[in-house]
Amino acid sequence: MESAGRSESAAAAATAAATPESKKVSGHNSTKAGGPKASRAPTHIEDDDNDVDLEAIQRLEDAALKERDARRESSGSAGAKPPPPGVFSPPTAKKRDSGSFADASQAATQIASPRQKPGNVYTISNTFAAKSQPSPQQAQKAMHPLKGPWWWLEDRHVRDASMRRPDDPEFDPSTVFIPHDAASQFTDFQKQYWEIKRVHFDMLIFAKLGKFYEAYENDAEVAHRRLGLNYTHGGRDPHSKKMLCAGVPENSIEGIVGKLVALGYKVGIVEEMEKASDVKKAQAVSSSARKVVVRSLRKIYTPGTMRDDELLGGGDAKPLVCISVPQHGAAGNEVETLADTILGVCLLDCSTGRFNVGTLPLPQLDVLLRTHRPHEVLHARGRLTGPLKSWLRNSTSTAVWSTLPAGHRDDEFWPADVTRARLAEMFAPHQDDDRMSNEAAGRGGSRTMPKVLADLIGSDSEEAGMALNALGGAIAYLKKLGLASSLLSLDKFDDLHGLGDDGPKCMLLDIQTLNGLDVLEQKGTERQGTDSEKYSI
Repeated sequence: MESAGRSESAAAAATAAATPESKKVSGHNSTKAGGPKASRAPTHIEDDDNDVDLEAIQRLEDAALKERDARRESSGSAGAKPPPPGVFSPPTAKKRDSGSFADASQAATQIASPRQKPGNVYTISNTFAAKSQPSPQQAQKAMHPLKGPWWWLEDRHVRDASMRRPDDPEFDPSTVFIPHDAASQFTDFQKQYWEIKRVHFDMLIFAKLGKFYEAYENDAEVAHRRLGLNYTHGGRDPHSKKMLCAGVPENSIEGIVGKLVALGYKVGIVEEMEKASDVKKAQAVSSSARKVVVRSLRKIYTPGTMRDDELLGGGDAKPLVCISVPQHGAAGNEVETLADTILGVCLLDCSTGRFNVGTLPLPQLDVLLRTHRPHEVLHARGRLTGPLKSWLRNSTSTAVWSTLPAGHRDDEFWPADVTRARLAEMFAPHQDDDRMSNEAAGRGGSRTMPKVLADLIGSDSEEAGMALNALGGAIAYLKKLGLASSLLSLDKFDDLHGLGDDGPKCMLLDIQTLNGLDVLEQKGTERQGTDSEKYSI
């Protein structure tokens, strides 16, 4: 009976709202005679007539809401805070007769209007919708994430020790700038490692730890990507202070080095100089004793200076070529004069210890480079520029390029006068020189200077100076790698053209003739290109 009364009441209310002559709209109507009075106004009215009085309907709904709130308070079920007038709370909206919300976030965007038709959906409070939105602090953090402890190793941030970026002509890829705030958080081992790595950033460093050799950070990424070595900590955590690490057992290091060098990388091996047990004993005696084993860089392998038969991967020579430019200025800035450019050249085969020294015009040097296919090109930093450098790179597309800063120190690219002085000292008679070989001592206690070197030292020409400049750069590079003494003691120096005392005479063909005879390596058979440019000096 009560439901029937509510239906009649709703019908009466709709009729009153739709009748223009109606002077008064009431939310209370009677049911049939003898029935109880209904005290609840309708909550949903069908919009069958386009001429309904919306203001009257809105007043009815406001009265219904007030009556509902009063009924909740009187029944004692008003424990929860009622929603503000004109707004349905989410639980109430889900229980409405007109249906439930399909999407709360969509309902939150629908704004209530005083003239909204009764069949439409009302809006949820703005505070309810705002809960799914990020706070300003979260949005700011998402737009500008905090830098991890190794941010300075990223390509967009990396700088050399002099704060130069890679696009600077004087950029030194063999060094890296380490920010003070990053270095201050290093562990003892990390300090030891980066003391070595920061001045050998152009090569992959494998450090000995117990029974393993381990590579870290960028080096570990290369070893993982190129050789499939597994990460020891499961991969990169950009906010972890632990270095990304990839390791290899000590009995497999030679094979790993050979593969990496064949791919065009330089590799350095850091060895332990004492036993870990000795360090533990020292710590047991004194708490201030060192906590890490002393380590040192002992071997460096580069594509152009390989000597170990196990690592060469075959009998083919893998030479290094050192190039010097005219001393009056950087060469190669004018395309028209490239064919007339004379360059100093030293071609070195470390597997035999033979040095070929001289000068060549650029077209003949192009033929030599394509014929001998050097695996490494060395020059003074900042001297090769413009079209000349592009020409030489095109002639040595598979070689690793290395540089040394010009200077007088052992690890710098020697000028001609320094090379003259060093060679004269090298071949001067020394009665008690421990560096002499037994063969030299048997010849009367002195070393005989090869004819090609004597001719270069005795000449004041610019071409002789360029040849000595190239030879000095090659010797300085060998000193840096720890190979100079063993190779120079062999005294194998020849003229570049093969016109020395022991070399056969030959004719140099131009590049067009060689290409026509199909005697050079075809482009399809060249070594696969690598990303070692990032790691070249």
